[in-house]
Amino acid sequence: MTVTWRSAVSYALTVTLGSWMTGALVGLAWSAAAGSFEFWVSWWVTNPLAPVFLAVTALTLTLARRLTAPMPVWRIPLIDGGAYLLNLLLCAGLIAWWNGAEAPADDAFVVAAFAMITLQLPSAWLLSYLRAQHLHIVLDRNDGGTKETRAAGSDDQGSIGPTLRGWPGARARPYTDTVTITLAPDWWTDRHTGPAGTRPPSGGCVPAG
Repeated sequence: MTVTWRSAVSYALTVTLGSWMTGALVGLAWSAAAGSFEFWVSWWVTNPLAPVFLAVTALTLTLARRLTAPMPVWRIPLIDGGAYLLNLLLCAGLIAWWNGAEAPADDAFVVAAFAMITLQLPSAWLLSYLRAQHLHIVLDRNDGGTKETRAAGSDDQGSIGPTLRGWPGARARPYTDTVTITLAPDWWTDRHTGPAGTRPPSGGCVPAG
């Protein structure tokens, strides 16, 4: 089971660009209240950190969602939020070092604090949580698939097989090569059980309608 490339890229761009725009808008409001836009332009428009950070973070989040196994929705902001913060610190530190700062690590943490004040970091964590609920996961049913994957697709009509059939909210429909499912937050708790008291094979997924 894996998140599709399209869904991973969409997720990464939503979190990266959405949080960056939130920070820029909050900063713009503060600059308008102060009556000066010089700092805002230098920080959000001409700052060399911007394109580096956006590119690195989008790539990091894409690979994180694509290459890691599907997980409960609440864990994704913890992992990706940490990766987002780490990228911000690294990019800010490298830019400060390149510009000859005496203490680039201190400058990096100042940038992180500023990202909190402008709601850039909080919005990234919130967007990660919201967008994670709509990630699309594919179960491969070819010969190279896992035992769990082949079991999920072993139905004669090509629909969802016995491993997924019978879960609350699951809807079987015909497929050819893959079965697409989406994360469902209400699978987090142990009270949801399937046939014979077992948990869903994905640890938190139901088929997409």
